[in-house]
Amino acid sequence: MKLQKPQTLILPPAGDYGEGRMMPHIVESIREDHVRVLHLLDILEQTGEGREERYATVKHELQGHMHGEEATLYRRMERVMQDEIEQSVRDHTGFREIFGRLDRMPPDRDAWLVHLRELQRRVWEHIEHEETVLEEALSVMDTPELYEMGDYFQQAKRAMIQMASGRHP
Repeated sequence: MKLQKPQTLILPPAGDYGEGRMMPHIVESIREDHVRVLHLLDILEQTGEGREERYATVKHELQGHMHGEEATLYRRMERVMQDEIEQSVRDHTGFREIFGRLDRMPPDRDAWLVHLRELQRRVWEHIEHEETVLEEALSVMDTPELYEMGDYFQQAKRAMIQMASGRHP
């Protein structure tokens, strides 16, 4: 599946799937997050006003997403696709390093935008690479496991977002 950059994005808030709508399985959840994060990164790059708050949102969302993947999908798939999972973990480490650079400078500097654009590019590349893992997950996990893993993914993601943003349950 080749991702296309969204022109406009209308998604329910994370975790809000409406009355009677089942929580998505792990692959659906991860793909929804990918679209959401790419959209948030685009908005962050395009708008200067409120950039600090938007950056905090992107960072927390991406930290939660990475933690959720590492705690669920990557653990489950590491024996099946060791090289691909190791690459994905290296990608995540690279994102964290870029966050460190962004955290150390004011968002109104040109250098800050250079690092943000690097993050955007690397996230795009990671998502394209990760599609292989997601497709394989669909073939090796049965439906109940996909939904169970989706629930665990959402729990791990929410816990990290709460911790990263200083909110505790």
